[in-house]
Amino acid sequence: MNKSAATASSFISHLVHFIVFLYPIVVVTLPDAGPNLFGALALLSLLVFIVLFPKSQSIREEKLLFFCSFLIFIAAILTAWLGGFNQLGWQKINNFLTLLMIVPIYFLFKRYLLNPRLIWWGLFIGVVLCGVIAIYESYWGSLFEEWNGRASGATHPILFADIALTMSFMLLVVGSTLDSWNSKHIAAFFIIFLLGLSAVSLSKFQGVWVVVPVLMLLMFWRYKSHMPRKILMLFAVFIITVPAFVYFSSAYLINSEQSAVAQSEKYPDGRDKTVSVETRLEMLQATWLIFKEQPLAGAGWGHYIEAAQHFVDQNQLESSAVSWNHPHNQYFSAIASGGLIMLLALLYFFLIPLDMFRRFVFFPDKDVQAYALAGLVLVVSFIGFGVSEAIFERSLSSGFYAFYLAMFFALMYRSKEENSKQSISRQQKLSVILIAYNEADRIDACLSSVAGWADEIIVLDNGSNDGTPELAKKYTDKVSITDWPGYGKQKQRALEQAQYEWVLSIDADEQVTPALKNEIDKLIDSDPVETGFCIPWQVMIYNKRIDFGHNGRAPLRLFRRELARFSEVAVHEKVLLASGHIGLLNERLLHYTHRNLKHAMEKYTDYAWLWGVERFENGKKASWRKAIINSSWSFLVGYLLKLGFLDGFRGLILATHIALYTFNKYAVLWTLEQQKRADRSTETDSLQ
Repeated sequence: MNKSAATASSFISHLVHFIVFLYPIVVVTLPDAGPNLFGALALLSLLVFIVLFPKSQSIREEKLLFFCSFLIFIAAILTAWLGGFNQLGWQKINNFLTLLMIVPIYFLFKRYLLNPRLIWWGLFIGVVLCGVIAIYESYWGSLFEEWNGRASGATHPILFADIALTMSFMLLVVGSTLDSWNSKHIAAFFIIFLLGLSAVSLSKFQGVWVVVPVLMLLMFWRYKSHMPRKILMLFAVFIITVPAFVYFSSAYLINSEQSAVAQSEKYPDGRDKTVSVETRLEMLQATWLIFKEQPLAGAGWGHYIEAAQHFVDQNQLESSAVSWNHPHNQYFSAIASGGLIMLLALLYFFLIPLDMFRRFVFFPDKDVQAYALAGLVLVVSFIGFGVSEAIFERSLSSGFYAFYLAMFFALMYRSKEENSKQSISRQQKLSVILIAYNEADRIDACLSSVAGWADEIIVLDNGSNDGTPELAKKYTDKVSITDWPGYGKQKQRALEQAQYEWVLSIDADEQVTPALKNEIDKLIDSDPVETGFCIPWQVMIYNKRIDFGHNGRAPLRLFRRELARFSEVAVHEKVLLASGHIGLLNERLLHYTHRNLKHAMEKYTDYAWLWGVERFENGKKASWRKAIINSSWSFLVGYLLKLGFLDGFRGLILATHIALYTFNKYAVLWTLEQQKRADRSTETDSLQ
């Protein structure tokens, strides 16, 4: 890197750190500061993204993040176009464009956000300011708008409560990264946390408390291994009593006639048709009526009022149904304005990040765990907020979500990559077992990936004529030539030769990466309670990685020798454990599933034949209908539901292979059954 490039990189890094520190401080404490700061960050990220993205290779998780961000934006554009663009519709689209900025901001954070401590200091000051402003506004009047007795900061009470609550819990997560705990740490975090809850309470918005029990459970789970037993008991009491106390305190602060319970009692008997609960119920009915008329794409963004007004004019709804330009619920708003298309995109946008953060809360590195848990706090909070607010139809809240989602994803995966490069000197012994037949073109790469790392390598060859045994002997002296009893029995033979407690079973078309070796080393040295571990496949075909579709399998490959045996089947054998739990590794096992298209066709045909013969011998039956239905479903799952189309033409080829393999399995079984019937008929005719 030349001097000018280094200077530019340093400037960008300092600017990113400044924005990251400042954003939580100003997002709800200064008017328009949050959206403006986010806009500056988005512009900077776009400039960096244009330069860096063509040079980067995205991992599977990054592609999923990009997919769900693009999907919700494209779905919004499509449904707005179908409904007809108008000025309000363009404003809504702009908020979904904010969510699309997750992609470039992610790259910016991953490359330039090098000092994560500033995140926590920014959140710390932001939560303190939220609490101080809330206390001031509740007793002395609003700082920014006409006072209505509710704390709102630089926004309105609902968003103020949502963001203050989310920042408070994200700040609490930082405690899990401390190496040791003392009374000062505990007191400081609880005081600041209570200050944040006070801000939420003084906003007098009760809907925000829907998510608090879930967030409290996440905190309890995270801190249970960090605290002494007495402190843990106090914490358990704290998470039960404090939210309840604050909730009922906020309810008391609100006039009893304005409470949700009081309003809900008035609505059904017609005593009051103008209360907030009534408005929400009318908007819910409007959503249902709009959906029945336009289920696929809804009324279009910006057209909710005119669509609902149609039913008001027909006396099917009260006029309160059109009090707002959205139904005050993100899910209802998606259905009313974008139909099933938008609802599906919204669910993907929530559930994909939720699942990926969930997977890393058990990662052995505490920093990775902290970022994953902070991300979970963010996603879970906004899933709950969407029940009482169209949370992504406001620039402030959509920018807040995009900002922190991109940040925690970037820090989580960068920390994971750094952790994966840290090797240890393993003390626990490990055996690697392998069976092979005519694998001369692949066994070198396979065995070299474990040579010098595994404490023993056992290879069983069943009569190769291409020099496979000779190549294997370069890496191990434990090479045996045997007959062929079937996949399961052959692997059981190899297992019986292993002498160490932990065994890794691999195939000749697989390779163990350095990151996977490091994870296995750390895992088995930690004496895990699990007795076996599944290892996700990273399928490689035609010189490129496959990230989606049927790539998602994670076979059980690492296990304790004394508790394991292989099933005695002709094909698709499994490891059977006598007892214990099975875990899942994070790193992937490279799987070069076939050499070329010809090999793929032959391989899947052989597997289908073995599968069909085995089922036939066990008395199973099939029909042509089952063959068609199962193969069609296999293609649908692999190419669409498991997002195989994101792998391009390779994804289409793989989905087609698996679908044809599925069809051939049942076709083999059906043809064997037909042959059996024909043979019986021939025998009967000969007897007559």
